[in-house]
Amino acid sequence: MNSDLMQNHPLQGFTLAGGHLIEVLSEPAWISNASHALLSCNGPFRDMFGPDQVSLQDMMPPEQHPLLPLNGGQPVSFAARLGQQFGQLFLLPLQAGDPGWMGFFRAEGQASKRLKKAFELMSASQDRGQMLDCMLQVFPLAKGCVLFGSEDVVIIAGEVNGPVQKPDLQTSGQDVVQVFPLTAGETLVCCPLPDGVLGLVCPVPAAWSDTEKLLLHSVGCLLTQNLERLKWRDDQETTIARLQAILDNAPVGIGLRNTDLKIELVNRKAAEYNQHPETAHQNRSMNELFPGAFEKVENYMKQVLDSGIPILDLELTDQDLPGFRKGHHWQLNYFPVKSTDGRTLGVGSIIQDITRRKISELALRESQHFLQRMADTVPTLIYIYDIGQRKNIYFNRELQNILGYTPEEMQNLDQSSASAMIHPDELQVTVQHYQKLWTLQMGEVLTREYRMRHKNGSWRWLFTREAIFSRDEQGNPTQFLGGAIDITEWKEAQQTIQESESRFQVVADRAPVMIWMADPEGNAVFHNLGWTQFTGRPPEEDLGSGWLDLMHPEDRKILMDTFLAPERLHQPFETEYRLKRHDGQYRWVVDRGAPRFTPEGKFVGFIGACIDIHDRKMAETVLQDSEQKLRELSESQKRFVADAAHELRTPLTSIQGNLDLFVRFPDIPETDRKEILRDVQREATRLGRLVHDMLQLARGDSGAQMREDEVDVSGVVQEAFRDLERVRKSHRMVLGEIQEVLLLGDADRLKQLTLILLENALKYTPAGGEVGLKLTLQDQEAELKVWDTGVGISEEDAVRVFERFYRVDRARQRGEDPGGTGLGLPIAKWIAEGHGGKIWLESELGKGTTAIVRLPVRVE
Repeated sequence: MNSDLMQNHPLQGFTLAGGHLIEVLSEPAWISNASHALLSCNGPFRDMFGPDQVSLQDMMPPEQHPLLPLNGGQPVSFAARLGQQFGQLFLLPLQAGDPGWMGFFRAEGQASKRLKKAFELMSASQDRGQMLDCMLQVFPLAKGCVLFGSEDVVIIAGEVNGPVQKPDLQTSGQDVVQVFPLTAGETLVCCPLPDGVLGLVCPVPAAWSDTEKLLLHSVGCLLTQNLERLKWRDDQETTIARLQAILDNAPVGIGLRNTDLKIELVNRKAAEYNQHPETAHQNRSMNELFPGAFEKVENYMKQVLDSGIPILDLELTDQDLPGFRKGHHWQLNYFPVKSTDGRTLGVGSIIQDITRRKISELALRESQHFLQRMADTVPTLIYIYDIGQRKNIYFNRELQNILGYTPEEMQNLDQSSASAMIHPDELQVTVQHYQKLWTLQMGEVLTREYRMRHKNGSWRWLFTREAIFSRDEQGNPTQFLGGAIDITEWKEAQQTIQESESRFQVVADRAPVMIWMADPEGNAVFHNLGWTQFTGRPPEEDLGSGWLDLMHPEDRKILMDTFLAPERLHQPFETEYRLKRHDGQYRWVVDRGAPRFTPEGKFVGFIGACIDIHDRKMAETVLQDSEQKLRELSESQKRFVADAAHELRTPLTSIQGNLDLFVRFPDIPETDRKEILRDVQREATRLGRLVHDMLQLARGDSGAQMREDEVDVSGVVQEAFRDLERVRKSHRMVLGEIQEVLLLGDADRLKQLTLILLENALKYTPAGGEVGLKLTLQDQEAELKVWDTGVGISEEDAVRVFERFYRVDRARQRGEDPGGTGLGLPIAKWIAEGHGGKIWLESELGKGTTAIVRLPVRVE
């Protein structure tokens, strides 16, 4: 506000006389009261602002209202916006008559043009970015424009260097537009908006006059209005899209008709109902779509137009709506469509296919009749108890068959008489039962068994199932539905069975065997006392499949295959298996089972008994082992005699043949005689060696024991090696690593073992070949290895060389027969096993053989 501008004004000091002075002014002028209500105005004012203005405040933006003085005083002048015009506003207090003001307005045309330009540009803008670009066109001094939203949303247009923080505007002063310094020689000129702040980035030297600030504020108001316009447009498009989606997907037919009953809108479902495309309905009545067929319906619409009252839940059939689907039922609702000022725009309609509902209603009526007939014929007592009336309000006819009362007699009983029908022992349980009924959820059922007094005075057992039948608006139960059957005979039979089972339990527990019972799937359902005493486990652990844990793993599959084999499922069985006793020992038992059947012949499982036969089984096993050993010994002796006869026959035949030559030809040459004698000598030597080896094996078969002395094995094998090294000069003898080994054993037999292996290696290794020996200690075992570079042994021969009298095929040997009895390796095996060890060969044809002996190291 600037009062200095008024000091030299030519009207300063004038007293208004008759109000004619303003008429001679060329600028818009007016006379107003103290509150700035217009009393009169001149022609330029009416030309610029129109003749209908009544108040100066209504022509100004609300932000400038505080600039208007209300109590007279000094003249004032300030930059202002009246309507869409910018300029300088002058107010002079009246000095005569009623308090008031004379004012005139000096318009600034350029600012008004810029405001108009802003209005035109923003009205054509389609988004916020375009509107900010308009700001830069209206304010060319600005480099950039920033819009700070209410939710930290920032929109930028033009050139803005780096992020700009939302300014904290001061609201205490009268200057709405405020300037804030930025970096890089720029300022941020800000104007508050209802939902944020508008800022212009300008050079520092830029000066902002009051008119420029007012223009910025006015353009900011335009921006706010246009932002609201965009938001309204977006909201309207969203609303229309939602309404269209509702119309397109509504499960009912929706239509809109004007006051001439011409169709303006139908959705897909309505078009589907009357079997015409949506476009065929536009601006046509139903009678035009279906000539002469919809007069009844259009009469309903006319009634709605005339009365303004909707017609709801109108049910029609395809006979009332020709052209609609045949055989269908329809529900129609007609209602007036009115504008906000109450004018009737037309008639709306909602149509729904209720064919399924009508069919369901018909089915419901039929089912209700069916349920009533069923309730009167089923052998179950059906009743409904009403909580409010505290009594049963419905019984079917089965009541008389079970308790002897008619439904009428039962309903007429008072509360005390009805309670007296409950057995005294079950009154407390009955109270608890009804308390539980109150807590039932939807779908839950409560069952119980109890006794009620028959009309003849006897007690009858009933089994009931009860559920909540209805609830009030608060969800509290109001009625219970129940069904009951007479189980008196079943209860009596159950008591008889319990007594029988009790007697069976006593007998079973006193039996000296383990009695069991199982269901058809093999799950145990009963064990007697004898079983639990044998296993030492709680009875419940052995029920079901728990008893299988006591069975020896090796016997389990065999037993289950026998127990549950389909071909034997209904047949008696007997089997033997091992069962774990309470001390952890597996004991042999014989299990005999028989199938169980109901009186109707239904298979219900097995009953059986187990007897401990472990001692007998062990005696049988010992006897069988003894018999097996006798059979093996007998077979061994037979085989030995046959093999021995064969092996002895060969040298004896050779000796006998050569001696026959001496008898038949006494004059044979000396050289031939000597050759014959050498053959006889060789065969005799072989025969002696064979007899010696046979005696060795015979002693072994008879159970001859090895001596157990502490033996220095390293010395024994070296001694055997040296003995052969002295007499066998044709081979390269190699003595490998010899570790000191002491063990309990027979020194002579160990030397014999070593000699057998070395002699075998020498026999089957050509002259010049290598034969070696070494002795090592590995993992508490003495390992003796004898190797050669001889002919080797094939895989098929390697597995049989330890058989008695077995010799490798001569066709695979090089040179003459190396001799041998075929008993050396069997004797070596007997010696090794007699010391608790083992022997095997590793060989490759043409490369040689390695004999390996491992003996456990045992010392005193």
